Amino acid sequence: MKTFRERRRAAPELAFLLASFFLSFPLPAVEIATTPPPLVPATPSASAPATAVPAGTAGLTLEDCYREALRNNALIRSARAGFENATGQKIVLQSRALPTLTARLYGGIRGDIGDKPSIFAILQSNFYQELFDASTPAAFRKGRITVAVAQQNFYITTTKELNALRLAFYQALAARENVAVQQSIRTRLQANLTLQQQAAAVGRVGKQEVDTASLRLAEIEPTLSIAKGDYRQARIELATHMGRDLDADSTEAALPGRSDLDSGLPLPKGTLESVTFRIDYQAETDYALAHRPDLAALKLLMASSQSDIEMTQGTRLPLVSLGAGLSFIPRGLLKKHTDGLPLTTLGEGIGASWLILDGGAVRGAVVDYQATREGYGILLRQLQSDIPRDLRQIADSLRTASAMVDSSTLAVALAEENYRVVEAQIANGTAVSLDLLNAQTNLLNAQYNRINALLENNTAVAQFDTVTGRYLEFIPQEGVPDPTQSKEKTAPSAIAKPRPSGTSATP
Repeated sequence: MKTFRERRRAAPELAFLLASFFLSFPLPAVEIATTPPPLVPATPSASAPATAVPAGTAGLTLEDCYREALRNNALIRSARAGFENATGQKIVLQSRALPTLTARLYGGIRGDIGDKPSIFAILQSNFYQELFDASTPAAFRKGRITVAVAQQNFYITTTKELNALRLAFYQALAARENVAVQQSIRTRLQANLTLQQQAAAVGRVGKQEVDTASLRLAEIEPTLSIAKGDYRQARIELATHMGRDLDADSTEAALPGRSDLDSGLPLPKGTLESVTFRIDYQAETDYALAHRPDLAALKLLMASSQSDIEMTQGTRLPLVSLGAGLSFIPRGLLKKHTDGLPLTTLGEGIGASWLILDGGAVRGAVVDYQATREGYGILLRQLQSDIPRDLRQIADSLRTASAMVDSSTLAVALAEENYRVVEAQIANGTAVSLDLLNAQTNLLNAQYNRINALLENNTAVAQFDTVTGRYLEFIPQEGVPDPTQSKEKTAPSAIAKPRPSGTSATP
């Protein structure tokens, strides 16, 4: 109960809130220093196969896609908004330690029988300042942790979306290369049909050979259409992760060979290249433990649960506060008064309250928070123990994909040579259409195997960056929702980044 040396009976309830203010304390910036990851496909080498589609000048690199996603991706923007909401929660949690000032103004018309009515006003003001509350330190920690958790959630969402965008980018490159393979085969089949028609015109072959060549050309058209559809679908998936509005106008639609259906779809730039490196399991495990945003978020959530426990237990301890009250009453309102200034009274004092009547509610809430904290701890230990296993699986995938790339590249070279030999034999009349069909099938299978091997290789590299938490290195400073950072920094380049620590460029 708060006690004061001076009390006044309150007037009828007609109040106006005149002033109320809150203060907050800034949250220190959370900085994460990481080693740059291999975030983009390597620069095409001179030994790239003939089926690889060269990068177009109007295309987008993976780095360009990252930047656009950080600006427009709906999930990333939602996570950024969640950070702003957490900042407001922090202010509310910390406001309990701040002074409270309230004021009430009562007014009306006063007049006795026979007297002239007069307007009057009464002002009452109160001030409270907390002196001791056991739950206040925990509330301040809870506020800071709430903001830090929201920031880590932003990092987690950004990591997931950038990884999904990266896989979609690689899938689009693979689909485009598949289209190039089909178009190359179609060009050769068209040349074979022309050759057979010319040979039939001079009587070297019969009509059956021309019909067979025409049939082979017709058979490739559905496969080519499917490949183009897969490429377009991959670009739609890429545009979705970039946060593009597919109904909006795009300048890319005006490029030669583009249709209105392609409006708004990104045009990926680059080719799939094999990436191999040796993983230092201990070094990369330590790096992941220090930089993974999901691990950092779980640690913060455990600390948040501990703050909840301390805040709940603090309600059992006494509360002490300082209070003061001010009343301003015109003397004309008093029955007995003397001429002079209006009557002003001021009262101050220190009050204390201590009431414990929870029926076990505090104990139950504490047990719930403890169980939540233990759940976070179990999940954290599980994720930490999974890191070495995940790294070994990635290393196995890299070795397997690298071997597949080498073998399929050799198979493509042999199949290409065999196809040229069969083409020459067809021109000389020493081979039949069945030989050309077999050579075509072998070449297509070899090309498909090579594309799939490259896709598996790049997917494993992307998984490595996810497991070690290296996507955070690409997030530009202006993309991080941190109000304590006022200086703008340019986005780091993901093209000229060195290999991560603990890795080697050799398999």
